Amino acid sequence: MIRLSLRALIALCAAMAVYVSVLSWRGARAKEKYKAEDLVELTKAIKKPTSLEENSTPAIGELPETEISANTTYFQESLQAWIRENAQGTLAWALSLESNERKSLVFSELLPMWMLSSPQECGEWLISNQDQAFIEEGLLRAVVDRGELSPYHGIKLALNLKQRDWRSYTLEGIYLIWAQSRPEQAVSYLDDLKVLPEYENLLLLTLNTWAQNDFAKAYKWMVNSKNPDKEKLIRFVFLLNCATNAVSYLDWIFISLEPEKREAYLKDFIERAFPKNEKVILKKVLSLSSYKKDLCYGWIAVTSVGKKTKPKENYLSKIRSKKELKKFKNLVNSKLAKENPSRLMADLSVLELRELGEIRSSLLRGFADKNPQKAFDWLISETPKSLLRELIFYSQDDLVSGMTKNLQLSSYFVENFPAEVNKKPLIDDLLNSSFINAKEIYDDYLASVKHMLSSVIKYQLSKKQIKSSRDKITGSKLRDLYTTQLLIHPNYTFSPESLALFRSIEDKDMSNLVVNFLAWEVKEENIPRFLDFAESNDFLNYSLVSVVLKRWAQFDQKKASAWLNEHSSATWYIAACANYSAQLINLSISDFQKFAQGIQVSKRNHYINKLTIVFSETSPELLAVLPGAINIKKYLQTSKKEK
Repeated sequence: MIRLSLRALIALCAAMAVYVSVLSWRGARAKEKYKAEDLVELTKAIKKPTSLEENSTPAIGELPETEISANTTYFQESLQAWIRENAQGTLAWALSLESNERKSLVFSELLPMWMLSSPQECGEWLISNQDQAFIEEGLLRAVVDRGELSPYHGIKLALNLKQRDWRSYTLEGIYLIWAQSRPEQAVSYLDDLKVLPEYENLLLLTLNTWAQNDFAKAYKWMVNSKNPDKEKLIRFVFLLNCATNAVSYLDWIFISLEPEKREAYLKDFIERAFPKNEKVILKKVLSLSSYKKDLCYGWIAVTSVGKKTKPKENYLSKIRSKKELKKFKNLVNSKLAKENPSRLMADLSVLELRELGEIRSSLLRGFADKNPQKAFDWLISETPKSLLRELIFYSQDDLVSGMTKNLQLSSYFVENFPAEVNKKPLIDDLLNSSFINAKEIYDDYLASVKHMLSSVIKYQLSKKQIKSSRDKITGSKLRDLYTTQLLIHPNYTFSPESLALFRSIEDKDMSNLVVNFLAWEVKEENIPRFLDFAESNDFLNYSLVSVVLKRWAQFDQKKASAWLNEHSSATWYIAACANYSAQLINLSISDFQKFAQGIQVSKRNHYINKLTIVFSETSPELLAVLPGAINIKKYLQTSKKEK
């Protein structure tokens, strides 16, 4: 037994030696890790631990300024304890602070804490003292925080705020939180706030927050609501959220929506969600039925138009339904016609241009507006005539007119292009309806060509390319139209060369168009020379004479009246006299009477008949001021009209 105790003692001594060695090793490590002064501080801390009294809450306001200005955790904990123990004393201390900046900081923390512990008392104080400049931040936080726990009380407080921006901020803050936790309750209470100017924003905020968590339920509520703008509201909320969970929204479109609404939402969905969720959406589309695939691929193709990055695939080629393919091709072309007409014109053949329908006109015009030089090259080629031939031929029904007549009719318009066509061609048994239909297509096409030329000429005038460009035109009719559009273009300035350009126009109707245009533009002092030129070239007509005389009479009435009476043998004379008289009587009754007396006796009956027509549209009583030499009763009772 003694031997055993001795052995145990030896073992114990050995263990103690090892323990001392370990302590020595740890001490060495500690010295390496800590500096001497650090070890001193640690020793003092061990010998003299901090007492609970030193960590206790200080008296109200008994905190260093540095703690308050830095808004430290210690300050916030102390403030919370003060409010809990003596809210009124804490409030009195905060109000006693001299600096508004310091007050603002303290109240930004004090009010939310007070609202949490004593909502009624704090709420009443807030409403009574809301005019204090330093409580804004704390007030807003306190009201919103109260709304999180009790939305109804929070809203009541918000409605009692005088400043509208404070009211809006707090209401939106309360509803944002409320809609996340209890959206049905939040949205139902909105009916009581309809009179508020913030109502629409609150409704949108609530529904959008609800939709982020459960769009299907939010949609159901919106559909059943009595809001007159609910369709716009639904669409807007849908657009705000559809990109966040693309697959579920795509499912919702095909499952929940009526067919008549489906495509509008699908279009918006693809525009909004596809750029951010391309792979996910394409994967989902593969699982859909053929019809749904066609719709998705079609709208993807449409929305891809105009993007900087070219689509990786030709989505139109994936559409199986011929009907849907035609529809989406037209939509793609329509969008291209607006955004990139040059590309579309380069891609489409004459046959494809023919099939564009209403899009074609906007395409041609947009092409010339955005790329006038290429448009000019297109205009002087044979393509415009080829396209016109296709348009006229395929506008006719072979079963009604016969293929031969349709070929003759299309050739007739092509031969006259781009001149005006008003006469029906001499084609045996050609129906009037066939010609009228063809002429409508021709006139629409010609209007587009004139618009293109106007855009082209505007560009060529700015680049001083008129002469070189005009020389490139080989067809006489197209050259006449180009020259006509040039002379009447608002950017064109007349020069000595203008007369030579005018004389080069072979088409009589186009020459008349230029002359009638010039009648509005010619200066008053040049009117006699202009009329002599128009008369020598057989351009005088009722329309031109009426326009020129209207301006000339204001400048020199005597010469204008004399010139008109000198042309009493012209076919347009009596009609021009009646029109001129209607203007003259407004300038001077005596001048009108003198002019009327100057009309030949043999022409007066015809003149009065025309005059009564003109005056009957404005003031028939003016016939009473006719000169006494003209017996109005006698002429009105005469049934014969002199030639």
